[in-house]
Amino acid sequence: MKFIRYGITFRRIQRQDIERLRKWRNSDAIRNKMIYRKHITSEMQKKWFKTIEKSYHHSYYIINAEGKDIGLFNQKNFRVPGKMTESGIFLIDEQYKTSYIPVIASLTLIRSSFFFMGEKESFVRVIKTNQEALDYNFGLGYKIYKEEDEVYILKMTPETFLSKTKKLRKSIRNLYGKSNFELFLEPIDYELGYALFFRDIISKISEKYIVEFNETSNSFKVVLDLDLDDK
Repeated sequence: MKFIRYGITFRRIQRQDIERLRKWRNSDAIRNKMIYRKHITSEMQKKWFKTIEKSYHHSYYIINAEGKDIGLFNQKNFRVPGKMTESGIFLIDEQYKTSYIPVIASLTLIRSSFFFMGEKESFVRVIKTNQEALDYNFGLGYKIYKEEDEVYILKMTPETFLSKTKKLRKSIRNLYGKSNFELFLEPIDYELGYALFFRDIISKISEKYIVEFNETSNSFKVVLDLDLDDK
């Protein structure tokens, strides 16, 4: 399963990715900004991956820009009754942190969650001392929802997202031009059992967004114009 927009690809992680992800996660630059900061062993990583490999509730995507894997996006507790759908993102490549790429990535993923997957709320957890992450999320439309020990839980709705990021989205379109949103479900997604769940959600999206829709045996592609609401 993968998303593509503005030349940035978000590819759902597979077993061959998990050791590299473990090294990313254990690096000081990433670990020190996380709520869980203990060293992750190879066995811990394998055990964790077994819990999410076939799940549609928990999805993790490698972010690829300019042909290079630069970070990770995750969404947890998607459609789990009684739990908040939480998102998170980190970049391992320092050179991209001051570029538009993390902003484009966040806008793409948040927008697809709200207007593509039908979510009504989005939550993130940020350590109170991580002012950089707090300011970044405030700029996207998140607001402090509640506190838990050393963590702020931030909340955003589709309305606050569209209002807060209107100028930012316009700037990106002016810089990069129009870019449709593409989603692919591939054979491995059907093999692992979660493709049908996402396909059903995708099939219910408002027809006004659909530019292209193609489904064949064990593959699925949809292209959407998610800029329609900006016009």
